[in-house]
Amino acid sequence: MKTGKEIVITTPDYPPNRLGGLSTFSATLVNALESAGMNVNLMIWNKAHQLKNINGSNKIHIHSWPIMFMTDEECRSSINFIHAAELLPYSKNIVKRFFKKLNHQRYFRKLELAKKNIFISQFALDLACKYGYQLDVTRDVVFHNRIDLTGAEYIEKNISGDEIILCCFARDVPHKNIQGTIKFAEDLAQVSGKKVTLYCGQTNHTSHKVRVISKGYSDQERESIYKLSHLNLIFSLDHVKKGNIEGFGLTPLEAAKYGVPSLGLESGGLPESIHHELTGLVLRDLSDLEVHRVWSLLLAHYQDYSRNAYDHVMQNHSHHDYAPFIAEVVQ
Repeated sequence: MKTGKEIVITTPDYPPNRLGGLSTFSATLVNALESAGMNVNLMIWNKAHQLKNINGSNKIHIHSWPIMFMTDEECRSSINFIHAAELLPYSKNIVKRFFKKLNHQRYFRKLELAKKNIFISQFALDLACKYGYQLDVTRDVVFHNRIDLTGAEYIEKNISGDEIILCCFARDVPHKNIQGTIKFAEDLAQVSGKKVTLYCGQTNHTSHKVRVISKGYSDQERESIYKLSHLNLIFSLDHVKKGNIEGFGLTPLEAAKYGVPSLGLESGGLPESIHHELTGLVLRDLSDLEVHRVWSLLLAHYQDYSRNAYDHVMQNHSHHDYAPFIAEVVQ
């Protein structure tokens, strides 16, 4: 039964459309709130100005750009999730870059009027402050991403066998660094002396040294691959001048629900998603020397990383955390 106040949630990305992690984030939040009995009115937008003059006293914007087109009064009842990239005054698109630079400080002033701003990482909050956002500890909060843990199970593996299975479900866009991911897989095969298979999303990049299995995966297929994998890779790059940066990273959590540790670069908010030498490893770079160092650590501590990853996601990143958190925010 639906109870309590109606909550309006707006997002530009929602299943079955999947432009990236925002779609998964949106669905997880909506499903968690509805499962807890909250009355959710979902609005999916194509252009941010479409959300001007929307009704409802509790408006949650999963992407904060709509606040740019709202009156000050509307801003004061808005709750915004901040992911990081939207804070940058840059874009690879010339028109968007001009708009963002022209309105950058105005965007921050609008955010400062909000009822609550929820940053998905400390990195995102620090980035906002770096660009001139005025912090208010009564308004601004860091709340790390949660995921749907339905079906989670610890699957024990080891890396002493003949094959290492890697997965990377990042989109094939420059800052997600699929080329670097494949190069790492090749280097790992050479250093370890093992057969390496890399499952990744649709890409034209290939390899003659390791097996790369590339396609668009269904949710069920992706979950099955996580269960098979030894390691999840997320080697995102800081492409600040092009408007792209990793705010947190969902795939380390998705992999961890099956006891799969992650490897990532020290980029954006990834060190908050991958806890170095606990739930995985944060690499300084993808050099040969670093690959050797990583392999040595994996040989010594893989089982610990695997168990820690599972325990950490189960204890700290459950989708069930969203309902009490949002209930407190909107009261």
